[in-house]
Amino acid sequence: MISTGVLAVHNASPNSLSVFHDAIISEIPKLSGRWSFELKVFRSNNAHLASTQSSFLFNINFDHEPSKSITLINKISITTSTSPSKELIDSGSLVGSCDPLDLIVQSKLQSLWLVRQTLKVDNGFTYEINQGEFLLRAVNVYLNGSFKNFLIFIEYHGNEKAKESGLEKIKESIARFRIPPGNLHTEQLTETKEYLSDLAYQTVQALQF
Repeated sequence: MISTGVLAVHNASPNSLSVFHDAIISEIPKLSGRWSFELKVFRSNNAHLASTQSSFLFNINFDHEPSKSITLINKISITTSTSPSKELIDSGSLVGSCDPLDLIVQSKLQSLWLVRQTLKVDNGFTYEINQGEFLLRAVNVYLNGSFKNFLIFIEYHGNEKAKESGLEKIKESIARFRIPPGNLHTEQLTETKEYLSDLAYQTVQALQF
């Protein structure tokens, strides 16, 4: 089971990524390459939206899961895939690829949701530690050309029989890998710990939308 956390670094600057990279690359054996994600923020176009409903809808695509798209609204997550299952294709229920939900929202639901902004976050790094026990992903975030924050994504791919929980392991890793201080977001949408849904929600929380 994968545990995740997203840390928004305190007092970050555009050179925070390179400083972190230089510090950690001297201590770990494996750099797994570049990393990116894209986040689309939709705003409700419904004047009669109930006060209990969110006025924002989020859609996020992570580079390490290129065929999946995660949509969030009111703490509800929907994951769509552009690579349909073999069972669907074999049954004749589907031919070809699926459209991600955000494209359906943009093309079919314009009366309800309008794109407010799109963040294309790229040129991050992925670090593999202890043969994949931990994965760290570090990236600078820019909004409309201006630096917004430096985020560090922490994944623990651990043993379910371990005495410590995944969350405890993530918190320990902050000191162990000399991760700079910041606000750590580890909120889960469900008790089942659906990996990508939790990661998408933590990302939105870290970016303070």
